[in-house]
Amino acid sequence: MGNDGVVRGEEMDVEGIVAEYLVAHEFDGLVGWECGCGMDDLFVCSNDPGGCTPGYKWTCAGCLIGESDDGCEFSEDLDGCIRAERQVKA
Repeated sequence: MGNDGVVRGEEMDVEGIVAEYLVAHEFDGLVGWECGCGMDDLFVCSNDPGGCTPGYKWTCAGCLIGESDDGCEFSEDLDGCIRAERQVKA
């Protein structure tokens, strides 16, 4: 495993392939139906990862753990959430 957490060479598995793609295209993790995971925690939820898409980390104002009014699934590990679109910084 490289310093960036990506598995390379003969040790490459699906998680490694996905992680390498995300890093190469400057994504921060995966987003799925009411969930998201950062690069350090790929594939940790019980949902089928086949429904996940690349996503970007959002810094959320006023999020509650597990729910918010704006559709964010807050993660304490991320101190925010992962969404499909980039956050517009004010």
